[in-house]
Amino acid sequence: MHFSFLWSLFECEALNRRGDVNALTEVARLWADHGLFIEKSFEPQLVYFRNRYLRDGAPTNRFHHLNLRNGDQTDLVRRVLGNDAVENFEIAAALLIIVYRFRNNLFHGEKWAYELQGQLENFNHANAILMRGIELHRQLPRQE
Repeated sequence: MHFSFLWSLFECEALNRRGDVNALTEVARLWADHGLFIEKSFEPQLVYFRNRYLRDGAPTNRFHHLNLRNGDQTDLVRRVLGNDAVENFEIAAALLIIVYRFRNNLFHGEKWAYELQGQLENFNHANAILMRGIELHRQLPRQE
């Protein structure tokens, strides 16, 4: 329930109702361009997803169950999770893309295939990302 509410609020406020990978990447870059993205902002979530989706530098079966599609910037997500040299905005973008996949997999039935087993921690971290994203976005200068 919390995830559904937070996604809807984030999509409205930060993405101007345009919930897609390009909008997620653009908003992450916007935060960085305004000096809002602090490298440590999403550190607990980044550590969690690195441990969940990579083993010895290789994607796990769980990574494949994100169901990243063409256009979901899979290479960016892998680079960020693999701790390759990335820009700050790319960390936020990759985490938002993971959250986006949770959203799609939940709302389109994939997560229900196994009755949401093992998903509580995923959604707790996704919620933290969305809440931090909303906080960052609200710090942007208002455009009249």
